Amino acid sequence: MTSAITRPVCEQGPNPESFDSALTPLLVPDASVLLSRDLRARRLDADWLLYLRADAPATAVLRISDSAMAILAGIGTCGVVSLQSQIDPRFTLGLMRNLLDVGLVLPTTWARSGEPCTITPDEVHNLRTRVAPGETTALELEDLSAYVAARSLVGTSSALLIGGRRGGTASAIALGLQASHSDAKLTFICDQEWHRQQLEAVDPTRKLPSELPRIEEQLGRAGVTELVQLLVKDSCSSDVTDEVPEVDLLYVDASHSYDTLSADLTAWLPRVRSNGIAMVHGYGNSLRPTVSSIFNRHLGSFSNFNTVQTLAMGTKK
Repeated sequence: MTSAITRPVCEQGPNPESFDSALTPLLVPDASVLLSRDLRARRLDADWLLYLRADAPATAVLRISDSAMAILAGIGTCGVVSLQSQIDPRFTLGLMRNLLDVGLVLPTTWARSGEPCTITPDEVHNLRTRVAPGETTALELEDLSAYVAARSLVGTSSALLIGGRRGGTASAIALGLQASHSDAKLTFICDQEWHRQQLEAVDPTRKLPSELPRIEEQLGRAGVTELVQLLVKDSCSSDVTDEVPEVDLLYVDASHSYDTLSADLTAWLPRVRSNGIAMVHGYGNSLRPTVSSIFNRHLGSFSNFNTVQTLAMGTKK
């Protein structure tokens, strides 16, 4: 079986030899599916799409074994939101990163309130080049999920991000708001280093987190500075909660400790509007077991619950 993907021609892309070498972990000798740049791979019964990066060379190919393809096809029709924590263990984070790093994004459909939201290859390429930190070319599914959630907002919606030390998630959410053509803006509370009690990381002269310049640089690189209100405050302080009384999208990625995460969720989950989306980073991570235990207490507040990598998300009842 031979299938492939249509991608726009890019004037400059990675060297084909280096690109092929990145594929080595996925090359297999048995009956395989060949994905090249000239055709589209699509399984109508499972509704999944695989896309090569826009800047992939014309000669780039990827061979995926039947067993790996079966895992991918088994993800399901809801796309990103159907990546459950109990997914086939062979579909490891390493495999996921390899797929993303060589330019494949899967799946690309998000279903919310019965309305599917399909991500185009150009959107994926735009996200990867504007969101991914400079030291990596991979676009994490967690950031893709944040983008899609923001993209689904309408009208005068509001989004709130707590934490996110390098600004990539903030950029993804802001780009999603931009693509939604809504009037929504993102409030980004940067208090992660206080949450972690890493007071030595706070610039003593400016009393600001040492990561703040990098965050501002990333927002500028993504072209979303005007869409983001950056606050350097305690996320649970009354002046913040008074300023942002309700939200349609909440993304929590600050401290993963028991006390601070409990405080964040207690303060902000009640402020998520009905049919709004709440996302919490670190769920299912064995190194951070408190995240799962704390978030699980609030599952009764959501009409559905899904995970993508270590990102938990639910739609508020």
